[in-house]
Amino acid sequence: MNSEHKFSQTNITGHVADSTVQAVGGGNLSGWHHGFIGAYLESVSIMSQHRLSAVVSVCCVVSNTAGSTHVQLIARTGSLTSRSYHVHGGTDMLKMHGHGIAGQVVHVTQRCYNKQFFLQKEADRRRWLYWLYQARKRYGLRVLNYVVTSNHVHLLVLDPGSDLLDASMRLINTRTTKELNRYHKRRCPLWEADFQATAIQTNAHLARCMNYIDMNMVRAGEVKHPKQWRCSGYYESLHPSKRGGRLDHASVRKLLQFDSTKSLQLARDSWITSKLSNAALGRESYWSDSIAVGDLAFALKMKRAMAYTQPGRRAQREPGCFAVR
Repeated sequence: MNSEHKFSQTNITGHVADSTVQAVGGGNLSGWHHGFIGAYLESVSIMSQHRLSAVVSVCCVVSNTAGSTHVQLIARTGSLTSRSYHVHGGTDMLKMHGHGIAGQVVHVTQRCYNKQFFLQKEADRRRWLYWLYQARKRYGLRVLNYVVTSNHVHLLVLDPGSDLLDASMRLINTRTTKELNRYHKRRCPLWEADFQATAIQTNAHLARCMNYIDMNMVRAGEVKHPKQWRCSGYYESLHPSKRGGRLDHASVRKLLQFDSTKSLQLARDSWITSKLSNAALGRESYWSDSIAVGDLAFALKMKRAMAYTQPGRRAQREPGCFAVR
């Protein structure tokens, strides 16, 4: 979706008499069809002091003049008031900066809006984990590793293709935005509109990326060892659950060529011990701000594969790898 299609903010005013809501938002919406508008308004996060559960996602474009588009929503009841409500963009306009290649391992980095610390409470971070589990159930998302911090998340997945990664992130971000804003009585976006997706080569580079995610909160100075941060894939690997588990252990073992979960865990422990003993805790930004990381052949291959959607990128040498930036 092009950036000119975004709403920075939309005002909605309810009318009790005719049980309709009119939304007025800026932006160039030429070329949008009714079904997409419906999906947009269905997934949007509505923050107000009153519940708008009466609104359904049946809508149509009323007009498009002077840079503003008027959209009408049909409400089931007349329970709306005449006050103004606000719809904040973000998760509804979610899009991926990176690639979309089925079967490719992807490192997703999603930041809170304006880098604010919206996830300082563990209970809030656990809501993200709950919806990650739901994304795995609904879309078959194969989760390899993750960590939820106070102001961003890292997620390592095997991209199922068919835009299911986008759908998974949209589900997680939309639902957490609604829940946490309602609970904390906020009226603001929870997430940045774009998430970064980095293709990771499935060999030693994948192992390094796993370790980079594991060490995140140690680098931040929040804990001395990854096992102390409960909202992480490493912690889940130490304390597996029969219900509500998010990790796809079989895929991790297969991609990293380990015969058993125990041998994989021992390897991860050794990688962590090595980092801690060498005090190698510097941030390796290329894992999060590149579109691909691997050896030179992999980097050039991904650069060519994404030349149309990501033009002008170069394969740059980084410590022990090449990154396409």
